[in-house]
Amino acid sequence: MDSAHVGGQDQRFRWTRLYQAIADKLLNYRNDRSPLIRNIHGIAERVGSLSVLQDRFADGSTGPLDDICPFTTMATFNRGVTAANKLAVVKELAEFLGVDIPIPDADPSIAPDAFPGIPVVINQKTWFFGYSKDRNAGDFHPNLSYEDFVRGWRPVGDGKLALADGVFMEAIRAASANPSAKYVVVIEEINRGNPAQIFGELLTLLEADKRSPRDAVELCYPDPDGTRRPVHVPKNVYVIGTMNIADRSLALVDLALRRRFAFVTLEPSLGAAWSNWVVRECGIDPELVDELRRRIGTLNDRIATDDQLGSQFQVGHSYVTPTYRLESGATRDWFRQVVETELQPLLEEYWFDSPTDAREAVQQLLEGW
Repeated sequence: MDSAHVGGQDQRFRWTRLYQAIADKLLNYRNDRSPLIRNIHGIAERVGSLSVLQDRFADGSTGPLDDICPFTTMATFNRGVTAANKLAVVKELAEFLGVDIPIPDADPSIAPDAFPGIPVVINQKTWFFGYSKDRNAGDFHPNLSYEDFVRGWRPVGDGKLALADGVFMEAIRAASANPSAKYVVVIEEINRGNPAQIFGELLTLLEADKRSPRDAVELCYPDPDGTRRPVHVPKNVYVIGTMNIADRSLALVDLALRRRFAFVTLEPSLGAAWSNWVVRECGIDPELVDELRRRIGTLNDRIATDDQLGSQFQVGHSYVTPTYRLESGATRDWFRQVVETELQPLLEEYWFDSPTDAREAVQQLLEGW
């Protein structure tokens, strides 16, 4: 290999540090991608190579993309477009994200074609997130049944009943047809329904060592054509369930379900990501952020050490994250209203048999505020 070619390779690999820096910054948007989406649409208005940002919805209509997997944001510039457009997009994105790594734009010809781990995507096959029509959210509740989630008889237009697959079978079929992709089924409040009844025979097949065709079983209902075909849960299907274990109305999690899942406890965290967000996007007074964090932290310490409650009853960030942008100087009034209309009723429910504790907790939240 001649020295010029080696030099060219060295120049191209100067982009790797930039990719890493962008990826690090994109992590800040893993929980709320709306500002990232707004910025991408803004770039699309200024750079012609980002003209195709239309989503497809379940009713057959199309509209502006309203969600994105943060890391696929790099496909906005890491595409088969001109070097000038590539540089224009990455400059705007880097500025928005606050990336301080120099962009190697001295010679547009060094914009990478491909290198290990960071291939340039093909325009005709590029999409930035699963279409809305293909994204399904599941929510378990006491009335949800096997027929809703896996397969069952459903009414059709002519007044008759027909066998139809539920969302879980749809995910299984899609994953079987595309084994190289990952399919994630997210179930909110998984312990509100009866998981053993809802999953049926497929509950056993969630186990890691029963994810192959040899473990396939027949469902309670045949396929719509009347044939009974064995079904298995492919390895590329991932099931994530959320639970609110503080809800007194819920029984303990079924052990049959528990042993098929790994459990991760998520506790309230008012860290840097929260503080940066509420200041930048919600208009919270920067001088009051630490005080809000301290007051909620004190409340949560009190709740966690209460013998009748415990850490699972701690309040989360939603109580101190406005759903709209506050006007300048409105932070104190907003928090006072949150305490009086949201936190106080909750605490009175927590300490329903000890109103003094609830009253003291509320007073502590507003003391000196």
